[in-house]
Order: sequence, then C-alpha cells, then structure tokens
Amino acid sequence: MKLGKRPLQRLRKIWNIDNMANQDGDITHYITLDIQTGRVRKMIQFLVTNIGNEDIVLGYPWMAAFEHGERVLSTRKNYLSSCGQ
Repeated sequence: MKLGKRPLQRLRKIWNIDNMANQDGDITHYITLDIQTGRVRKMIQFLVTNIGNEDIVLGYPWMAAFEHGERVLSTRKNYLSSCGQ
C-alpha cells in the first residue's frame, strides 16, 4: 500500500512499552491521512515505525483532534475514582 511516506525534519526517538529502545531505531518518516470520524473530517499526520504485531497505536493527540479525548479521560477518571484509586 503506497501512502506517501515523507521524511521527518527531525528524527524522533521511540521506546517500547517495556522502556527498551525500539529495534528499528528512531522514527524517520510520517504520512498524512484524511481521517473521518462521524461527521468530523481532518488531515492528520501519523508517525511510521515498526511496532511489532500491532497495526496501529492511536494516542491522546489523535483523540484530542476529534474532541474525544476529554470524554475518554473524564470517563477514565470517574472509573478510577469509583474503584478507589
């Protein structure tokens, strides 16, 4: 699949969940995709790297771009509060 990978101006370090450096080294490229969630459509940049068996990892910046971040974090906070944490 050709998605138009472009070089980053500045390399980005990446660490795995176990805090070890990623075996493929620094992130060197990104892609820009036209993403639509519901009625909201935006152009978003995604960093490209090898993350093992996973296809994609979406973090807070992606959720915030679609204004889901606040609701997700609020729900998590309420859940943790109800669990006594």
